[in-house]
Amino acid sequence: MVYWEALGEAPRLCAPLKLDPARIMDIFMDTSGGANVLKVREPMIAKAMNGEEIKSVAFDVDLVRKDLRAIVEEGAAKGFAFPVAQRAGEAVIP
Repeated sequence: MVYWEALGEAPRLCAPLKLDPARIMDIFMDTSGGANVLKVREPMIAKAMNGEEIKSVAFDVDLVRKDLRAIVEEGAAKGFAFPVAQRAGEAVIP
């Protein structure tokens, strides 16, 4: 979840360059931080960045919220803190 949150924020840094979203995603894929999943999802992400409707999704925000809550709550119940999951959850949990 942290990766996807960071990926969602990163294109803002490129906005002044006025690059095509497909080019931005291509650059991100070729960096050392590019996850393999990005190679599969890049075309869909670029379309979404262009404002095109995406008909299929791999997961929805409700499932992300559920998973992040479960991670944080289970960790707390066992006496562990998961600050990265907590912070990611703050970005997607209303």
